[in-house]
Amino acid sequence: MIKMVGLKNPKFKKVIFVMTLITLGIVILFIACEISLIMYYLIKDKGYIPISERLLKEKNVYVRNITEKKDECSYLDTLFPHPYLAFVHHSNEPCGIEDINNIGLFGPDYRSEKYDDKYVILVTGGSVAAQFAQMRKDGPKYLQCILNDQYINSGKEFLILNGGDGAWKYPQQLILFILYADVIDAIITIDGFNENYMLGSNLRFEYPANNFLEVNPLLNNGYKRLLGGFLRTKISNISKNNWFLSHSHFAYYLTKSLRKAVRSWEKSVIFDNSKTTIQSIFALPKDWNDEKKFYWSIGQYKKYIRMINYIAKDMNIKVSHFIQPVPAIHKNLTIEEKSVVGDLSYGEVYFKMTDELLTLRNEAIPIFSLLDIYENVSETIYSDHIHCNKSPSGESLGYKIMAERIAEMIEKPWVLRKKTTYIK
Repeated sequence: MIKMVGLKNPKFKKVIFVMTLITLGIVILFIACEISLIMYYLIKDKGYIPISERLLKEKNVYVRNITEKKDECSYLDTLFPHPYLAFVHHSNEPCGIEDINNIGLFGPDYRSEKYDDKYVILVTGGSVAAQFAQMRKDGPKYLQCILNDQYINSGKEFLILNGGDGAWKYPQQLILFILYADVIDAIITIDGFNENYMLGSNLRFEYPANNFLEVNPLLNNGYKRLLGGFLRTKISNISKNNWFLSHSHFAYYLTKSLRKAVRSWEKSVIFDNSKTTIQSIFALPKDWNDEKKFYWSIGQYKKYIRMINYIAKDMNIKVSHFIQPVPAIHKNLTIEEKSVVGDLSYGEVYFKMTDELLTLRNEAIPIFSLLDIYENVSETIYSDHIHCNKSPSGESLGYKIMAERIAEMIEKPWVLRKKTTYIK
């Protein structure tokens, strides 16, 4: 009886009517926003990209390879501070990486004494070098296989040590080399892309990557940076694992905006009044113009390459330096590549950097350009702004081509003997 009276009450009916209108208005507004954002992303991306794929592509291939098996773990969760190399990785639960070796990098362990029966080559650089040297224990080691299959080496088997890591740049390659020069026979550096972004910067060439700041939060703003990183990772994981959030364009827009807001909050709490910061330690003179900063940074780049060569010569270690290929130069990009390589405006500076570095040949330093290795390759090579496509098993056409070119280029300066030549 009371229920019937309530339903016949004009005020109650009015409340129900207003609530229905509000609910309907919210639904219509959501649908309108969803359709608008679908159209916006269709125009922006020149095609439809599912939200689940969009969330996946926010991480570059290198980061995805590391975190793909543990949805609740971020890349930050895999990092470990290193007193000399700035940062490496760990194999600790719950977010450690299974294939990490004894010094926090990928591949075989680093020894404290030299092998008697192996010719050890250190391949060092950033994430491209790490992928090239192979991050998976069971993945194909292209350069190692080519060298062992095609060349004679006094009965010693070639062994590649993986000395690359994400966001590494000079002087990390030099520091790693100094630490382990006594247990290797040769060194190959593959770099250029990460270094390229320091050319003309207001900060010294050696300014550390953000990963260093992430594992050392007290450098800038205490634990607020860690809290911000934690919140952004949680928002991202919830978006990826929730059906509605991973399918709605409007929800994606809102969660992405929220992550950006958290990131802005992190930056806003930096101790601006501190006299000593990581930025002040690596600051360049304020009166230097762009050209001065560019050539000074190139000079630093050359300095570290020279230092590797000086040490290598003194310790009878073979050495070769390679400037890595980039999507912006000498590659007829496929439709798939164009959708993932991002801004290519760095191409002109990268060309200029390459030309400057190659002048080191005048000092008898073995440095080579790999810029043209994909020039006649019609297949898709790049899967993001710099990394090559890889299958789940670790196979990669791009890194296979790179290994073949590197083997060809080191044959003469390293005095490698082909097996067919040796047999004759």
